[in-house]
Amino acid sequence: MFWHRRWIDCGRPHHGAVADVMRKTRAWYHVAIRKTRQHEANIVNERFAVALSDSRNRDFWQEVKRIRCRQSNISRVVDGQSSAADIADIVATEYRDLYTSVSYNNEDMQHIRDELNLSITEDGYENVSFINTNVVINAFAKLKSGKHDGSLGLCIDHFKNACYELAFHVSLLFSAMMIHGIASRDMYSCTLIPIPKGKKPM
Repeated sequence: MFWHRRWIDCGRPHHGAVADVMRKTRAWYHVAIRKTRQHEANIVNERFAVALSDSRNRDFWQEVKRIRCRQSNISRVVDGQSSAADIADIVATEYRDLYTSVSYNNEDMQHIRDELNLSITEDGYENVSFINTNVVINAFAKLKSGKHDGSLGLCIDHFKNACYELAFHVSLLFSAMMIHGIASRDMYSCTLIPIPKGKKPM
């Protein structure tokens, strides 16, 4: 790239020392690009391995983001249909068949619903507020990067960079804890790490 700029500054000559150096370095440049593309998977795996072995969590998640941001090719034809409306009808039909593939009796299902609603009302669970997934996502976003729990070895970056499904299951976990009024020991354990602020004794 340096010699390409020098070649442009010299008026794009077709002959001479600058033109020869530009052609040679351009060939090296394209060879390096081809090699990198051919060994892209190995390079990514090596970066992952180095980040994990050196406990560089930020570098690890940067590599994950690079992979997630890659554009994937989307097929424009599904079962011989190419328009958006026809493809949507195909998907809707497949899911309708999937969700109705198991037969059941309407009276039995209604009986189960009535029993569940009665049990919830009698046990006083109808007024329990559930933890919303968006609340969990906002809580993840406010966590400080590079921090650890100090006990189990969990890294905060694992939560900040996690997918939506993790926040959804965390919301279910906390909702279940509120409903049943119980939590595991790990949820109420605390780790205190003293950080000396000066050399003088207190």
